[in-house]
Amino acid sequence: MFAELSEQNLNYLKQVSIKAIVKMESYSEDHLPLIKDVKTKVDMLFCSYNRENDKYKALKLKFEQATEGSKLVKGDAKIKEAERRLKQAKETYHKELKKSYEMLDNFSNYENEVMEALRMLIKYRLEFHENALKIFKQQ
Repeated sequence: MFAELSEQNLNYLKQVSIKAIVKMESYSEDHLPLIKDVKTKVDMLFCSYNRENDKYKALKLKFEQATEGSKLVKGDAKIKEAERRLKQAKETYHKELKKSYEMLDNFSNYENEVMEALRMLIKYRLEFHENALKIFKQQ
């Protein structure tokens, strides 16, 4: 009886251990480099967004200061282009930020799965030892 119980517990323990290790390895290989790039990417996008915002503000100021008709038409076209680039930079920034948050959320979910697998591993180790003690006490 002890041999059967210990064999079952050991097999299950091995399965849970292997699952936890495989999950950890596959995630670190696939996702950790991406997560490290998140901050750099967001920082670059934020700089790009700020740069476009500064250009837009400068052009808007020039436009407001211009008084001649021909300068106004030329300035208006530049402002429209700056507004378009600023809007595009904002959209890109928000999309990448959303992707970054999703990636971090996925990482958090993965960490929870790994922790659950490790909890199961500990639980089954404890059960194994408890069963072994019961069997030894019976003999």
